[in-house]
Amino acid sequence: VILFIIAHNNAATGFTFLSNDIVNQFASQDSFKCTTMELHDKHLKDDPGYEKRLQELELLTKKYIANRKPSDTAIVKVPVVVHIIYNTPYQNISNARIQSQIDALNRDFRRLNWDTSNTPVPYKYLGADTRIEFVLAKRDPWGNPSIGITRTQTSVSMFIFNDAIKFTAQGGNDIWDRDKYLNFWIGNIQYYGAYTQLPGYYPETDGAVMHYIYFGSVGTTLSENSKGRVAVHEVGHWFNLQHLWGISNCGTDYVDDTPTQFAANFHCPVFPVITCNNGPYGDMFMNYMDGTSDDCRNMFTIGQRDRMSAALYTYRSGLINSEGGIPVSGLTIAHFRSDRMSVNFGQSINFIDESGGIPTNWQWTFEGGVPSSSNQ
Repeated sequence: VILFIIAHNNAATGFTFLSNDIVNQFASQDSFKCTTMELHDKHLKDDPGYEKRLQELELLTKKYIANRKPSDTAIVKVPVVVHIIYNTPYQNISNARIQSQIDALNRDFRRLNWDTSNTPVPYKYLGADTRIEFVLAKRDPWGNPSIGITRTQTSVSMFIFNDAIKFTAQGGNDIWDRDKYLNFWIGNIQYYGAYTQLPGYYPETDGAVMHYIYFGSVGTTLSENSKGRVAVHEVGHWFNLQHLWGISNCGTDYVDDTPTQFAANFHCPVFPVITCNNGPYGDMFMNYMDGTSDDCRNMFTIGQRDRMSAALYTYRSGLINSEGGIPVSGLTIAHFRSDRMSVNFGQSINFIDESGGIPTNWQWTFEGGVPSSSNQ
């Protein structure tokens, strides 16, 4: 349905402004803080079998890439569930903001981002379409209609680095089957921007955790991380990508077409940045798996695509045939998205129905729009 909007205000778009306490909390950070490898180190200490499982998965990954089937190039839609765990109304982020994050994942994983032209010429030919797309779940694990969003008000004012946010009994919300859904937990995370469980650990904690300030591309986002690319980085981890520097300075990320680099880059450096004798072109700081700002990151490589495909078609293959993204009849849940978040006077905007429960009739109302209502 196409509606013409002649009025625009913050409430309609989900835009909000950062409170002073949020600004002060993050003002001293270089960029977002990914603590995936800290979680990895913790798992190595907690689970004696974890390291062996990682070694087996690495062998499986190499074998898959060496023998990849030509048929494994279809676009796969991954069902997503976003668990919003909030203590205050401010932390209970909007559906529009959640949808903006799904849109950002689809844009960047398919290399449909507007800033591919910013990839330096020596690396441009390596930019890859991963052929992975994401959709908010249309049914929950019990077969009920869903819009892929759960909301849990918690008495926990701030979650620490212990995965409590992933358990209902600890003030969070239990996982949806990791073999059928990509799980996000969004909440107030102490000291940490985001972290993701790498493949090989326990299924009941498998997913990505993010501070609510980093999730989505509208609303209370920071200027350096306002395009949804923190989640792009974290989903890369979920599909078994490492940081570009590996687990140590000048380490390996197990991908042949990403240069070795010393450590994380921040903000947006001037090309080239030479470290670890990786001249003449240096660090691939425009890669999503570095630590640079959202304005700077704009690519996955062919090698990273192949590694993520290996994850998708082996130990995450349950996602391929998951019914989580298929609508099911039942009690309808109203939800829609738009193709833009703001318009000028006289411009049009498209609204797309994303409701759960297979609705059969609609009533749209937009105060100040032309038309102001529709049943299309």
